[in-house]
Amino acid sequence: MNHEYLMKHISYRLHTVVRRYTAEFIYIDSFCGRMGIQDCFTADELMAFFTSRRDIAFNFPVIMSFNGRFLYVFVPGEKYQFIIGPARFSEEVYLRWKMEVQNVDEAWLETVPVCGFKELAADVLLAFNICREELLDESGLLTENCIRQETDDELRTHFSELVFENREHGRRHNPYDQEFRECASIEQGELEQLKTAIKEDYIFSHLHDKICVQDIADELGLNANYLSELFHQCEKISLTDFIRREKMNLVKNLLIYSRYSCSEIATYLGYSSQSHMGKQFKECMGVTPNQYRRVYGVREFDV
Repeated sequence: MNHEYLMKHISYRLHTVVRRYTAEFIYIDSFCGRMGIQDCFTADELMAFFTSRRDIAFNFPVIMSFNGRFLYVFVPGEKYQFIIGPARFSEEVYLRWKMEVQNVDEAWLETVPVCGFKELAADVLLAFNICREELLDESGLLTENCIRQETDDELRTHFSELVFENREHGRRHNPYDQEFRECASIEQGELEQLKTAIKEDYIFSHLHDKICVQDIADELGLNANYLSELFHQCEKISLTDFIRREKMNLVKNLLIYSRYSCSEIATYLGYSSQSHMGKQFKECMGVTPNQYRRVYGVREFDV
């Protein structure tokens, strides 16, 4: 294969630099069809940004955002590896892989070429697929590199891990809307609403246990029937259904963002068995936990 021609083709189309490395990540050469373009990183520095990341499996193209403002693409190959960039997207793209660097010159940023995602994807896929039998398409490239804004994976992952760790070590941390309602209850003098909020704190802090209404009533010094009625009046949902819903939400988070098996999740959350959790999950979601994970689970764990 004429790799030099491939490098020139991509460089002319994207107006940026294409660098070539050996299979062992050693720099060989580069080509840039745009006159006068300069880079703020050396070829070795760029490769180090990618190889220093232990969360990257070098078997697919990696589009990495730098400071959320410009990007480089690592394209693995059988004989050679390539790094394409710098570049900027003409539209907002939410990239999974991120790197923060210091002392990036604003004047230099203005010189970084702009391209659309589809335009970049076409050339990245060309370089990646040209020597492979199994082809990667644009959908696969998106799945490996991009997140949807509404999913907000990074924040959800951080919060899910924080909550799980806090519960494992017996530390309490309310949901943010829960904390707001507790403060509002105090300010407004709503003692019953405050009791409800505190009770929900108990539920949130004991989702790893087998929770019953009587336990919560004992914690608050209330009659169990009165507590159930009060909760239903305030929340328009039975206390039992609320507990089940909150457990299901945590099951979903752990299926999406953790490596824990269904059996481990069931044990952690106080279900009598994996099948018990699975039955409730299917009643709630319409699919089994394993089916849900296959559809929504974060792909970076599939290694």
